[in-house]
Amino acid sequence: MTIALQAAAPQMRWAKKHGDIFVYHGLFNIPRILITDPRLIQEVLVSGAYNYTKAPRTRRVLGRILGGIGRDLIHLIIAYTRHLGRPIIQGDVHKYQRKMLNPAFSLRYIRDMVPTFFEPVLALRDLWKTEMIGEDSLEVDVLDGMSRATLDIIGLAGFGYDFQAVNADPEKPSELSKAYSVIFSPRPRLMNTLTMLIPVLYNLPTASNLQMKRALITVDKVSKNLIKEARERKKEGNDGKDLLSSLVNEKNEETGEVMSDDDLKAQIMTFLAAG
Repeated sequence: MTIALQAAAPQMRWAKKHGDIFVYHGLFNIPRILITDPRLIQEVLVSGAYNYTKAPRTRRVLGRILGGIGRDLIHLIIAYTRHLGRPIIQGDVHKYQRKMLNPAFSLRYIRDMVPTFFEPVLALRDLWKTEMIGEDSLEVDVLDGMSRATLDIIGLAGFGYDFQAVNADPEKPSELSKAYSVIFSPRPRLMNTLTMLIPVLYNLPTASNLQMKRALITVDKVSKNLIKEARERKKEGNDGKDLLSSLVNEKNEETGEVMSDDDLKAQIMTFLAAG
């Protein structure tokens, strides 16, 4: 009965009955703490974020997608099949990377990127207008269109890559767009739960796992090319206005270090996941 309810409906009902913070037990009787008070949520996610680290199981799953993948394609496969992808960064490492990222999200950089946001949105508008020609009425999937426009915005503003998701031929998606769809496509709930609890299942040569490996290899390859191009533009004095180009230029004020290629690749995946 609970499974058929709207997502989080049981938790909302329990919150009304038990208050702003309570414990309930999930699958296999695993305890979970649920917080609904805005002030407590701010404390956990913002003010005291470093005091509330992610559970190892969650870090493994997220790290599989967002973490560093390895220095070459062979390392990528080994990291994936052995489930050794770098876990989600936390603590001092996260503080360091956050400090490096802050300048890239300054008002000046954001203002320069605003025109980029309009391009995919206007393309989506034109697409819908074209579809409406000669039609008395037309049902439009707004969510799908906005999702594709968002992906284009992230690609262009994040790392200067055009997914062409809005105007893409469904039969011929771009290389990175296809990989993105595979990595972030929903999987059966039971399989998700089992792989979280039993990581060795990632090693099984199932069609889904093999497809994921190929997608991660594609992302690794394309990410390397994007970073290489960004560094070459920097040498030529032709800096782009995307976030990746700005990150390539950033240096640690204390050490003078720049972000490594592995860190930049992880940021590309983070930008994609944010979409």
